[in-house]
Amino acid sequence: GRDAFNSILKLDTRSNLPFNPMINAGAIQTVSQLADNFSFEDMLGFARDFCIDPDITLDEDVYRSESKTGDRNRAISYLLKSKNVLQSDPERTIDLYFKMCSLSVTAKSLAGLGIIIANAGMNPFNGKHLIAPDYVRTIRSIMFTCGMYDFSGEYGVRVGVPSKSGVGGGLCCAA
Repeated sequence: GRDAFNSILKLDTRSNLPFNPMINAGAIQTVSQLADNFSFEDMLGFARDFCIDPDITLDEDVYRSESKTGDRNRAISYLLKSKNVLQSDPERTIDLYFKMCSLSVTAKSLAGLGIIIANAGMNPFNGKHLIAPDYVRTIRSIMFTCGMYDFSGEYGVRVGVPSKSGVGGGLCCAA
């Protein structure tokens, strides 16, 4: 069956590892790999570089709302910790996750990210390599196969472009 983007069902019944880094459990696990080594300011700088947008900031209202209502995501982090998958502190991980989910990006920001991904990880405006081409190929494959959630298969056939939708209505594509 189909699972919601914030489902914990398969984590507790099939495997210790999240299957998809583009849904909540996988994203939380990914953030846990970064939380001990990078501050929010570091991650904000990366986001600005990856999106070719120096104006990205934290939306404090969204962050407070995420923190206040994010019990399911908090539960995911603690479930991953209980299975010895999440190696970082669950509260530090989930706080960084909530902050990264609360960045004020625009359509231009998402287009910048699409440009980086479409150009094998390189910013074409300054020649700076931000992501290794092998990683970009993996990112594009995951975007194509599951970046549009339950609609990914039909979207792949109809549109044929690696894409990722977001809960805020944004869409990042990388042809």
